[in-house]
Amino acid sequence: MNSPAWFLFVLGAAYGLQPPQMPGNNGDPQFEVSTSLVQVTARVQDGQGLLRGLEAKDFIVYDEDERQTIVSFANESAPIDLIVLLDVSGSMKPIALGLADTALGALSAVHPDDRVALMTFEGKAKLRVPFTGDHRAIAAAIRQVAQQPHSGTTNLYRALIDAAHSLQRGGSAADGSVERRGRVVLMLTDGVAGRATIEQRALRALLEADATVDAMILGPTIEQYLRSLRPPPYVAQDIRRMAESTGGDVLSAAQPGGLRPVLERSRLRYTLYYPQPPAPSGTFRRIRVELAPAVRLAHPDARVRARTGYYCRGAK
Repeated sequence: MNSPAWFLFVLGAAYGLQPPQMPGNNGDPQFEVSTSLVQVTARVQDGQGLLRGLEAKDFIVYDEDERQTIVSFANESAPIDLIVLLDVSGSMKPIALGLADTALGALSAVHPDDRVALMTFEGKAKLRVPFTGDHRAIAAAIRQVAQQPHSGTTNLYRALIDAAHSLQRGGSAADGSVERRGRVVLMLTDGVAGRATIEQRALRALLEADATVDAMILGPTIEQYLRSLRPPPYVAQDIRRMAESTGGDVLSAAQPGGLRPVLERSRLRYTLYYPQPPAPSGTFRRIRVELAPAVRLAHPDARVRARTGYYCRGAK
């Protein structure tokens, strides 16, 4: 298979495109035989920063604990689509200005070719500014939000679902082609939210959008909440689980400088493809990405960040 054809095959499979229908002798539609590929984006970091220059042989991928064959590999640096997701619920009122400062600090880490959107949430999410390369417009909107009243409850899972859908809708170029961009949701919240039953729905939406969740927890610590007379629901551990399941990270307000390496890590990534094992459409399968023994020996403190599962795109 020549290079352009192989590229189109990989791209179509990675984004769940269906094989073309071919007419059979009896007029009934028949399908070309093809294998869907699972796409896994991995980010590798050690104590010195991002680990660069790795090859396909340096990774081991497991799907439901079965080692897989990596059939295509890319080591790339690409721009990102970033949704800044701001918590504007009532519990955020005391730290509204600090929230704005943190969000503006995140903007200082974006590159000129990154696209940024601004979304706020309390009981429901609201897209304030759609994806744009005009980062000054995002900054102005953040300042405006900081001056507005903060009220209502916090439905962070509904907000994550809406953010995932926005990333999927925003993933095409003006000519309709699919762009290779990292997809990142940066959530800024105090971690106080009502527990909901749609956490799994939120995770599925994020996985299907191939989106990474990074979060910064602002405001009082969990210990301070637990010492209060009537501690509100604190879901920081739920947020951490969501981030880790998508290959992201959770920072505290004491790590404001950590946003820059988090966003930089989303641009520099390794993309691995392997044939999807047979499974019914919609089946959730667990994946695990590890470094090969030689790499672990050379970089004992290296850590791989990658999503921990996916939903099968079609029956096989």
